[in-house]
Amino acid sequence: MQPLPSTTVYTIRCICHTEETQDDSDPPALRPGSPPVTPKGMLGAGKRSTRKRRSMHYRFALSVAVGLLFFCTATRAGEETPIPLTILFAGDAEGEYAPCGCPGSPMGGFARRATVLRQVRAEGQPVLMLDTGNALLRGSLVRIQPDETTKRHAAFMADLLAAAGTQAIAVGPRDLWAATADGLRKLDRKSGVAWLSANIIGPDGDPLFPSHVRLRAGNLRVAVVGLTQPQPAVVAGSGVTFMDPIAAARAVVGSLRPESDLIVVLCNLLFEHQEALRDIPGIDIILAGTPEVGVPDVSDDRAPCVVRVHGLGRTLGRVDLRIVLRGGSPPVRSLRLEQRFRRLTGIRDELETLKTVIVEEEGRLDAERYEREGAFLRGKLEVLEGEIRAEGAAGSVFAYQELALVESVPPDPKVQRRIEAYERTSAGRGSGPRPGGVKESPAGTARPPPSR
Repeated sequence: MQPLPSTTVYTIRCICHTEETQDDSDPPALRPGSPPVTPKGMLGAGKRSTRKRRSMHYRFALSVAVGLLFFCTATRAGEETPIPLTILFAGDAEGEYAPCGCPGSPMGGFARRATVLRQVRAEGQPVLMLDTGNALLRGSLVRIQPDETTKRHAAFMADLLAAAGTQAIAVGPRDLWAATADGLRKLDRKSGVAWLSANIIGPDGDPLFPSHVRLRAGNLRVAVVGLTQPQPAVVAGSGVTFMDPIAAARAVVGSLRPESDLIVVLCNLLFEHQEALRDIPGIDIILAGTPEVGVPDVSDDRAPCVVRVHGLGRTLGRVDLRIVLRGGSPPVRSLRLEQRFRRLTGIRDELETLKTVIVEEEGRLDAERYEREGAFLRGKLEVLEGEIRAEGAAGSVFAYQELALVESVPPDPKVQRRIEAYERTSAGRGSGPRPGGVKESPAGTARPPPSR
């Protein structure tokens, strides 16, 4: 197989929302900043209102478009069949391992994360589980001093990462603070999770962690590179330094491209660094942690795209890729399908309205009249579907959705038992993290934003 010189990446926004969050304005996936919630609401019963019909049609349009894009492109005679791959990823867990104390719908938890991984693997395609880092430390970097309790909790979180199926994680500054560099390297050897950072340099001038790991996903050779946001305060006095992450990435990616079909960058970098990574040739997709205020979950269409997942362990990002391996890949083109999704939704609403009008006027659905008067609208649908097929056939594509770990996701029994055992041990010591996740701050103080 020849490596793909420059993967053409297209973005499809497929975030699911409950019926209660929807209104008669834009479809939910088109509203910037909308929080992801459970797909469970999609199954809700009740009176079929116009709002619910529009919502159902929109979801159907999404499913049709995604299906056409992923499974009906690049399958004609003489064309390559895309290779499927799903990447699940999380970030900025910040020491939280159990569902949050959110009113109404507690979200998150490593036991639910493990369940989702098992369910996605059951679909049959190769699946990778990754993490963008900052997983081990609960609380503020400036307020928490590493002690035995902190290190014990860090070791437990590292154990949970492995139990939940994590294969690789980018070292975050919070992880360095909680476990120290030596502690993280021991956790790497013990748990089997690859802790990666191409830009953390030891006192001797050599990298402290592997810059990357090579993973096999079916027939795909995937290289995963880790990058850490420089934060000198967490390594002060240790002799450890941070290299510029962009320079480090450029050096690593250049050596990986010839032997890799897909290069994934895991990072906990600030927005400006994420954008700078996009100018490095050879990177196919960038996975990052909690978006900063005003930053979208998915970057614009210029490849490589940056895909971001919200933190505190409440959600999982799901990236479904279809990779075409061929030389001479066409130039990367911008593409947004939201407008077509919007048009598909509108046309299906018009067809539904036409049915209603015919029934009201004639007392029944006159099939011949419906076929005759709906022919123009169905023609428009065929044109849209053809456009989607043509654009998707140009190269490798991906779709992104953020999965909320809600109450309807059952906890994985094995991971749940580990959590319960840890909580019993912590309670017996009279210290350690409180079960159920800590979201409160001391009275009169605001919870500090995550240190990135």
